[in-house]
Amino acid sequence: MIALRAGRLTLELRPETGGAITAWHLDGRPLLRPSTPEALASLGARGAGCYPLVPYSNRLAGNRFTFAGQTHTLPATLDGQAIHGVGWRRPWIVLASAPARASLAYDHAPDSDWPFPFRAEQHLSLEPGGLTWRFAATNLAAHPAPMGFGLHPFFPRPPGTRLRFAAERVWRHDARKIPSHATSVPADWDFAAGREVASAVLDHCFTDWGGRAEIALPHATLTLAAEPAFRHLIVYIPPERDFFAVEPVTNLTDGLNRIESEPMSNIIVLRPGERREASVRLDVAAR
Repeated sequence: MIALRAGRLTLELRPETGGAITAWHLDGRPLLRPSTPEALASLGARGAGCYPLVPYSNRLAGNRFTFAGQTHTLPATLDGQAIHGVGWRRPWIVLASAPARASLAYDHAPDSDWPFPFRAEQHLSLEPGGLTWRFAATNLAAHPAPMGFGLHPFFPRPPGTRLRFAAERVWRHDARKIPSHATSVPADWDFAAGREVASAVLDHCFTDWGGRAEIALPHATLTLAAEPAFRHLIVYIPPERDFFAVEPVTNLTDGLNRIESEPMSNIIVLRPGERREASVRLDVAAR
């Protein structure tokens, strides 16, 4: 475990558990869903407050995709579906660590979970006013390979918690939660003016959201700012749970199957040795 501190903020990072953040606090009060030893033991990174998504975000239709004329079938990892790539299920190594900074890396060799080699890096910088998470991915294959990445933070959901973001479109999905078509955002799912999280039930991909969202907890306001590479935002608000997720991601759900057919898929195709970077900033203001 790596412990970071900057001013009133503290953060705990577990490289061995999918490179996940297991605690982030302001004056001892949680900014992410608290992790328990029991949850980490049974769920791994899924029991943490935040974990990285790489080399793709969310689900694949039929647990397979075709790239460069070859079809690849991936094993189911959650609820019968291949989901969120491999980074959250593998240990990461520590590249550097300081009182308020840490850098982690994961080197992937081709296996049944993902057929292409790559290196992923997380660079976290904690400051008194917030957290910067910078992600980098490098194609280690001798040929072009697809890549997607993102961040999966779970936020606490005490009564009165509010969410604000604006998006141009939202993707409707089928029973498998695979997107079928994009529409304008309906009033029931419109958070552009800010509203209580409890006012909606969601597990949907929003597109062209401007890279900005605000989470207002009773004790703090978090302002999320993502670079343009994160074109999509997954918003997960389950019913009757004490958490929700707001996930900036590069690729559309099932985007690996839509690289050529859907301009909004936003799957990155990296040349051999090519590296791509993008960052997310979470500013914190006490309330």
